[in-house]
Amino acid sequence: MRFGWGNLLFTVTALALLMQAGAMASPRPYVHPDYVFSHQLKQRYRAPGTVNVNRANLEELKTLPGMDESTALKLMRLRKSVQIKTLDDLYRLPMVDRREIDVLVDLLRNRVAF
Repeated sequence: MRFGWGNLLFTVTALALLMQAGAMASPRPYVHPDYVFSHQLKQRYRAPGTVNVNRANLEELKTLPGMDESTALKLMRLRKSVQIKTLDDLYRLPMVDRREIDVLVDLLRNRVAF
């Protein structure tokens, strides 16, 4: 049996059409169920109405009492370099007066998660 350019062209065209149709799409990688379960256990419980300050976006941070846009942006800048683990870590916020942070910490006491 001889294969010529016609057969090669047909084969390449057929493969291209199958790939476009998704028939040869790569399957999703296998993930062991134990890994999925352990990953779910690592997610921390968060009480309703709280905001995770390490993951919240600007709009979520602005919903917190005493948090304006400039303070929220400073907090987002801080968390790029340091993971915030306690409210005392907010004292590291650059260019925010310590008295403002005292008020902010009191307002956020029951509203944030880490």
